[in-house]
Amino acid sequence: MNTKSIILTVLFLVVSSQLWAQRGYSSASVSMNRANSVVAADQVIVEEYINYHTHNIEMPKANEDIALSLDYYKVNDKELVLQVGLATKRMLDYSAITPINVCLVIDRSGSMSSDNKLEKVKNALNKFVKGLRPDDYLSIVAYSSAPKLVLAAQKFGQIPNVQNIIDNIHSGGSTNLHGGLMMGYEEVNKNRKENYNNKVVLLTDGIANVGVTEPEAIVKQSGEYNKQGIDVSTIGVGNDLNYALLQQIAQQGRGANHFVGNEAEDIYKVFEQELESLLSPIAKNVSLELIYPYEMIPNKVFGYAPEFSQQRINIPLNNINNGLTQVVLYQFKANKPPTQTIIAKLNYTTCRTGEQESVVEELSLVNKEHAYSNEEVIKSLYIAKMATSLKKMAAKVQNGEMKEGLAIINTSLEEVNKRFPYLMDTDLVRVKDILEKNKKIVDELIEGTASSR
Repeated sequence: MNTKSIILTVLFLVVSSQLWAQRGYSSASVSMNRANSVVAADQVIVEEYINYHTHNIEMPKANEDIALSLDYYKVNDKELVLQVGLATKRMLDYSAITPINVCLVIDRSGSMSSDNKLEKVKNALNKFVKGLRPDDYLSIVAYSSAPKLVLAAQKFGQIPNVQNIIDNIHSGGSTNLHGGLMMGYEEVNKNRKENYNNKVVLLTDGIANVGVTEPEAIVKQSGEYNKQGIDVSTIGVGNDLNYALLQQIAQQGRGANHFVGNEAEDIYKVFEQELESLLSPIAKNVSLELIYPYEMIPNKVFGYAPEFSQQRINIPLNNINNGLTQVVLYQFKANKPPTQTIIAKLNYTTCRTGEQESVVEELSLVNKEHAYSNEEVIKSLYIAKMATSLKKMAAKVQNGEMKEGLAIINTSLEEVNKRFPYLMDTDLVRVKDILEKNKKIVDELIEGTASSR
């Protein structure tokens, strides 16, 4: 292993030991940090760091599914940070929720036998299926060199021996990811209904190496089923993965994208999250539109994939489930005080009726006394800044620019320490600890490199 790989591996393990702290936002970036893999800049998902904890934002009223809130923090007289928050209620009973039509597509290639991965996955599957209801459809595909239909799609209440079926999955062979995924889609398609939550959950620990292996072809064919109303989530186990492929499949298929290590608790957690997303969906085809006054100049959106047009910013979002709090942070410059209101509009298709709906919230920036001391927005902002610095540091270290990467971390820590000299908030401390340990390791590696010359 070369010096760069050693550095990145050590940094990744430091990040991984800190972020798996609590149950929160379903996060590929955070989940992946438990895997024994190299952290790369494109694997630090800023918005997932921001939303890993539960936010103290406005919750829905009795007759609302989703609450939208607008708030801001004035950095100075010419710069402000706007926070758009969305929140949903937590479900106590799932009996009246949309029926499920799900296929579990499980990698059973030879590599799944290492570290007892397949046994951990099977245990997680047995926990997952216990949450299904009698009228939910379940099918299971196991794939290695070729896909195999382990359980044909049928109502869960009609399956007498599902645990035995899962326990009889054994490892061996190569990784025909495409074949398994396509068979999974076909099983869901047999019972696809508009009033059902139709979904494939794909798990793999490797890279597609037999059958159709070209990522572009796999993503394209997966997308054809997504257009028909079948969603997909992906679960990557371990470190020998095509991260970009799994991310593309999930993002296109409106599902979550999880990366985990070999720890049983991590594997259980992602299947628990997938069950929750299946049982408690609220909205799909979600986008957040922000309309801002002409006096405001957008400087940055922290994370996400914003689309800019004249005085508008549109951001596509993941499907929304119950029990969610999520924020989006925008940074603006304003040469003079805005006179018009800011309008946030959340557009989505409701899972309950299939109709298009919107939630609108407005904010005036005139005479807001708390603008310089909004603690909730300040907290989100500094987590966003630290995550951004981590992403920039990773890019520098990947390019062998260790001193430049260290400088980025130092600057970020100095700013945080100046703003919070006696920091106590656990969510901020969690991310700050990552930066501090990265700083220490990179510093030691730079010193070690210098002394060996």
